[in-house]
Amino acid sequence: MEGEIGFMRIAHVLWGLQTGGTEYMLADIANNQVKTENVFIIVVDDNVNQDVLKKFSSKISFFFCGRKKGRKSLLAFMKLNYFLFKIRPDVTHLHMGWG
Repeated sequence: MEGEIGFMRIAHVLWGLQTGGTEYMLADIANNQVKTENVFIIVVDDNVNQDVLKKFSSKISFFFCGRKKGRKSLLAFMKLNYFLFKIRPDVTHLHMGWG
């Protein structure tokens, strides 16, 4: 069963999706992972650059919490937990949002 498409469910969580090193590194990693695994990306904040989004494979599933940057939001926290519950990832990778 190893090497079979969809063998693992991998979730990546990051604050935003803007032009930066983390986002481009994640695009490279996720685009390679999706060749053999199920890949999900959860974006917490509402700051999403559409040009960066286009760098990701269409096979990757995105979930957006919609939190306003810098604000505390119980709803965004609940969405994050719901998305993780729904995805049921084997691996969850949390990416930092600042350098």
